[in-house]
Amino acid sequence: MSEQQYRTLAESSNEMIFMIDCEGVIRYVNNFAAKSYGARPEDLTGKKHDDIFPPDIARRHNVQIAKVFETGKPVYAYDRIERMKNPDRTIWIDAMLVPVTDETGKTVSVLGISRDITDRKKLNDEIIRSSKLESLGTLAGGIAHDFNNVLMGIIGNITMAGKHASGDDKLQILLRRAEKIAYKARSLTEQLITFARGGAPVKKAVLLSELIMETAQFAMTGSNAGCELSLAEDLWPAEVDEGQIVQVFTNILINSRQAMPEGGKVVIRALNVLVEPENAAMAPAGKYVSVSFSDSGCGISPEDISRIFDPFFSKKDDGKGLGLATAYSIIKRHSGTISVESDERGTTFTVLLPASDNLPAPEKTCGGGAPEKISCIEFEGIRILVMDDDESVLFPICDMLAYMGCSVRSAVNGEQACKEYERAFERDVPFDILILDLVVKGGMGGVETLQKIRRIDKDARAVVSSGYSNDPVVANYKDYGFCGALIKPYCQQQVIEILQHVRPVTAKNATESH
Repeated sequence: MSEQQYRTLAESSNEMIFMIDCEGVIRYVNNFAAKSYGARPEDLTGKKHDDIFPPDIARRHNVQIAKVFETGKPVYAYDRIERMKNPDRTIWIDAMLVPVTDETGKTVSVLGISRDITDRKKLNDEIIRSSKLESLGTLAGGIAHDFNNVLMGIIGNITMAGKHASGDDKLQILLRRAEKIAYKARSLTEQLITFARGGAPVKKAVLLSELIMETAQFAMTGSNAGCELSLAEDLWPAEVDEGQIVQVFTNILINSRQAMPEGGKVVIRALNVLVEPENAAMAPAGKYVSVSFSDSGCGISPEDISRIFDPFFSKKDDGKGLGLATAYSIIKRHSGTISVESDERGTTFTVLLPASDNLPAPEKTCGGGAPEKISCIEFEGIRILVMDDDESVLFPICDMLAYMGCSVRSAVNGEQACKEYERAFERDVPFDILILDLVVKGGMGGVETLQKIRRIDKDARAVVSSGYSNDPVVANYKDYGFCGALIKPYCQQQVIEILQHVRPVTAKNATESH
């Protein structure tokens, strides 16, 4: 091949190709290489590495080139960072330096071939970071599960202490106070579970106003920026997972805070929106709750705004660039939309969440007050089998059910629960309801236990109990054969309601005949 043919081949290549003589002077560089460094070929040709690169990078180049001239063997450099003096641009490359010899075999120049791996490097770094986040999420979920079990034991024992001290008003006040603190601690586990991410949203009808106010107060604490709320009084309920939506709002507010380091204001507006069929390009037709966050920060450039929800896009070096990507993912799982508008006056994020036709359920509190008549009459004689591998959870649940008049048996794992059920079924005194822990460490959990029990009795009725509030089995318990779900830590009122809903008609009729 002629020199011109070699040059044409080099200029057509998507690799960075350059030639360096024995004096360390760059004699040739192709267009792709120059462009990769943000320069023109004539800006680089005739110069040494010391003229182009910072001292540390130039020194490394010179050592590697000298090694090729000295040994006459190729030198390979993988996963190497490159920076230029001007413009200040950083890329990652894989490089190969090959000796070019004359007719006597003497190395007269070095041919360099490099590949820009910046995008691949970013992708690999993101995969590693995502893997670390996944591991942290798994750890956080496990901690939340164990902590919820501890809280379940605490709250259950507080409840029973209140039942046995119904005549002591001072003690009742102290017990209610302790219970309130325990339920506050539950919010910590909810934050851990939210961090754990993953899993299907556990949705319920929620009025977003209070959620917005609490999140804004938390997210803006310690910031130089202020917050103004404009929330419609007649705001529709939305069908959401509270923990996940709090995460979305928090991530957006943190982004707004970072855009206003010297101070400013975030305006949060919430209103009802009806999307007509002709506007279905914005979102599917229907009723929505719109929540917008408008900051007075520096704005987002047009180049960046198109990638703002991309998990592989981040303007931050501290590993916190996944917040908006996470928000986008959560809103999509809620069948909603999230959009952004920005100019030099600031940025507005708008979230649309499908409105709910259901009314939010009132918050349940479980004081340690006097025993309710409903507990001792309505459930008297109902046979319940409770399976939980944590005795600190198992004992107070069984005590609570027994106090309500139920006939209770317990098991610490799935195998024991199956034997208890089979024994009772053979004696023609089957259990009316099973309460099965979802996860049993080192043993058979709730789902598998119910499957085996259904082989004994296809009509067995079971409630799944778990400290993993975001587990798909809890969110979609019917798909796994359960009749209801109890999320730890739960209180006696929640137990009463689930039993009223789940118990078989025959058991209900039996108790009503007393």
